[in-house]
Amino acid sequence: MHRTSGIFPSEVSEAEAEGLALAKSVIVAPPRIRDAPFALECRTMQVIDVGTERRLVLGEGLHLHIRDDVIDPATLRVRDENYFPIGRMYGNRYVRTRDRITFPPAKGRPTG
Repeated sequence: MHRTSGIFPSEVSEAEAEGLALAKSVIVAPPRIRDAPFALECRTMQVIDVGTERRLVLGEGLHLHIRDDVIDPATLRVRDENYFPIGRMYGNRYVRTRDRITFPPAKGRPTG
């Protein structure tokens, strides 16, 4: 994610320049990264300019690809032991998700 976020000329494929294998998408034209744990094919719904150099892109999910080792087929839940995403916080700051905490279910408040 970080390596492909640099400034590349429009004729250069960031994935190809960084040696990432691609796979054909099912619905959309652009290919997806073959070895990504998850890949979501989307259609652009709205683009919002945020300042002079940033855009917020809202999309509609059309097709989801999930690597077999990431999902438990019996429960259809993510296998935590096989999935360690990295999140972008801001700028060049990222966060790892190997330090995990499990909370008991929230009790909520009675209504009425």
